[in-house]
Amino acid sequence: MAKVRNSGDLLCKGVVVDFFAIEFTTGDGPMVPLGSDTHDIAPNAVQEFTAGWTPPSATGHYCIVVRIRLYQDPTVAGVFETNIYNNEARTNYTRFVSASASPSTRAVAQVRLANPFDESTMVHAVVHQTHPYHRVYLDHRWLRVPGGSSLPVQVFDEALAGFPDTPGTVTEELWGRDNHVSIEGWADLPQPADCGAPTLTGGAGIRVGAGRATVTRLTEASLSFAEGTVDYVDDQGGAPEGTVLVVVQESDATGVIDPIGDRVTAQGTVHNGVFGFEYERRLAAEHGVVQAHFLGAAGAAPSESAPRRADD
Repeated sequence: MAKVRNSGDLLCKGVVVDFFAIEFTTGDGPMVPLGSDTHDIAPNAVQEFTAGWTPPSATGHYCIVVRIRLYQDPTVAGVFETNIYNNEARTNYTRFVSASASPSTRAVAQVRLANPFDESTMVHAVVHQTHPYHRVYLDHRWLRVPGGSSLPVQVFDEALAGFPDTPGTVTEELWGRDNHVSIEGWADLPQPADCGAPTLTGGAGIRVGAGRATVTRLTEASLSFAEGTVDYVDDQGGAPEGTVLVVVQESDATGVIDPIGDRVTAQGTVHNGVFGFEYERRLAAEHGVVQAHFLGAAGAAPSESAPRRADD
């Protein structure tokens, strides 16, 4: 969904917005069209535009690009858009959490380095971060990328909670402030030139939070009710508080999920490490698979339970 504002004093008729998806990349493509939406926008009003999309991967991250087509009033000749330079928006951004335990986990993201030239060249990844108590790693600082293509690099972020060289007060700063990581792509010119400076191809942004590692378990699960626990992995005491989402999906008798079957999503509260609630409606099926997703909270990393079969 995208929101488009008409800042003028005339009704804009038949505004067309196009939606695209690209992989998490420092470049511009390739873009996969997702569809278009058309609406009128009243003066000084905001209109929502939508397009349907099913991500091809449950774990990958994608950038959504929204573009407004060049506007011309369909009924009044000579009425054009006055500013064509604010017609694109992107969501080239994602968030992860580095979970502290023994051992700690590193938040991992995959970013593609893009080559905008027709010939192969070296593309360098330049990383910036904002938090002094996070460490950021790359599996490759540069890659030779074929012309007009892109190749992936892995980005790892590790919060330094509990490390010997970090001060004892680091925990509050880690829990309270995310690490903002930016990855820039810089491509060498593939041909001789007077100016041999590399070309900035674009960038991607990642926010990485920190928290104690947790484990989520379903103790009871049915087509209309779920209860379970969320515990810290370490032995430092305390119990998580926060929000849990329970997703129930239609399946066959063996637990194979029907991708176009019924689906129910319910939200509940984790209090003192325990949750339990009924869904707003029962799954309209004889068999289902239930999974709980703890969304995390201040000082507590998110986690999800193992899928569990439930029958009528």
